[in-house]
Amino acid sequence: MSPLAPRPAESPVAVLEQRSGTRRLRCELYADRVTSETSDLLSSRRLVLPLDSLSAHIVVRQKGALSALVAGTVLAAALAVALPTQPLAVVGALAAGLGAWGLSRHPCLVFPGQLADLELFRDVPDAATARRFVAQTIARIEACRQELRAEARQRADRVRVDRVDELLRLRELFAEGIIDRNDLGTAAELLARREERRIGFRRP
Repeated sequence: MSPLAPRPAESPVAVLEQRSGTRRLRCELYADRVTSETSDLLSSRRLVLPLDSLSAHIVVRQKGALSALVAGTVLAAALAVALPTQPLAVVGALAAGLGAWGLSRHPCLVFPGQLADLELFRDVPDAATARRFVAQTIARIEACRQELRAEARQRADRVRVDRVDELLRLRELFAEGIIDRNDLGTAAELLARREERRIGFRRP
């Protein structure tokens, strides 16, 4: 492949498309992140969430369409201005918006996150499809955490090896008479503090 050729687009591990009332949701799961695109009558939002920022322990929450509540409030405000002598119309508009919001309430599966939560409809388009995507997301979150722990262990191992190499070089300088015992002890103490553990030589 030519170095100037564009890189092939990354394919998602899994895709979930959901719709409930006026709200649409599309989630794409990748190896290290998940994208969430939501839209309704009033707004749209796109999130890119690293998997290591999400919890694998999901919770169930009840969510309603805020657009219905906002529409009822706007209509009530308009009626209050246009028909100031008809308070029942204003109350009716508010009640209609609140009722529509209540009817639109549905259970959501939520992955709590450090940056933002990932919310999915529980049984849309069907329970099996939603649960399969949830299971794949949980598996990728846990895999990412294992990879991060392995990388942290490798970094710690490299730091320990580097410290030991430095101590051995200091010991050689001491044996050759280039540094004295006090210099050796001071250098060993400094290295021990950098590694957050005590390393030193036994004094003869």
